Amino acid sequence: MQNLKYFSVAAALLLSISVWAQPPEPRKDPPPVIEVPLIEVPQFLEAEQVVRAFADAVAVSDHPNLEAAARFVEGGLNGDALKPIAEELAKERAGWTTKVLDLNVQIKDNTAEAKLVLVLRHRLLGKIRHQERLTLHKMANEWKIVPLLPEDFQHSFSDAFDSDILATIATYLARPQEIHEASAFACLTNLKQLGLGAMQFLQDWDEKFALKADKYQEALIPYIRTDQIFHCPDDKNGQISYSFNPKFENVSLAQIHAPSQTVLIYEGKNGQLEFRHNNRAGVCFADGHCELVTPEKAKTLKWKP
Repeated sequence: MQNLKYFSVAAALLLSISVWAQPPEPRKDPPPVIEVPLIEVPQFLEAEQVVRAFADAVAVSDHPNLEAAARFVEGGLNGDALKPIAEELAKERAGWTTKVLDLNVQIKDNTAEAKLVLVLRHRLLGKIRHQERLTLHKMANEWKIVPLLPEDFQHSFSDAFDSDILATIATYLARPQEIHEASAFACLTNLKQLGLGAMQFLQDWDEKFALKADKYQEALIPYIRTDQIFHCPDDKNGQISYSFNPKFENVSLAQIHAPSQTVLIYEGKNGQLEFRHNNRAGVCFADGHCELVTPEKAKTLKWKP
């Protein structure tokens, strides 16, 4: 029994020695650290780079990247606010592509003036060379394209090829309502000139509207500076946008009872106003003044002299 006790102790001792004597597991070194070189990202794009990036973003009118373009515009919109703008621009610039042919940027302090020569290409109309300017401001180390002021883009609605195309797009991306108001203002300006032309016509015809409604534009052409004023900027059908009230045919001034309330020339056809300007339509009254009227106001208009 004593011998069995000594044997158990010896066996336990040998087992512990054998475990202790086993070679240690191989050491696992940590994986080597791979140093990734840092890529230096510029804090901001130079003014010339901003202009080119903006032009590239809107280059193809059918598929413009407005999210990218708006980031280069002072006060540019984003997200859902750009959806209606995309639809409008798609109609305005359908079929056109834009490419910067030449660019010169002059910088003074935090303002840059960019002079561009563009090549406009249309699948049906071919290629057109176009010049325009952009203004940029530098704020917080970022150059941004400045949208046009209302008085600056009025002329953009008179001739599509003489307008500031990129600047107008930039304005759409920041202040679309001002674009709409500008087109409405241009429409009223057209009607005002037509009204003045009609009054001059009266003086030459013994104060009588001696004309036919369906040919009134031919009668007024000698009294207005251009036939462009017969077209509303927001009317894209290419036809005459304004109609002469036929109830004034061969009517003299003395026969008009309420000239300030009676429609002389209006935006629309066949006695129906077309509310193109934020649910408003342009009307020139028999006293020569012009207004944008709502559907509610239209119900109160007089059509008979």
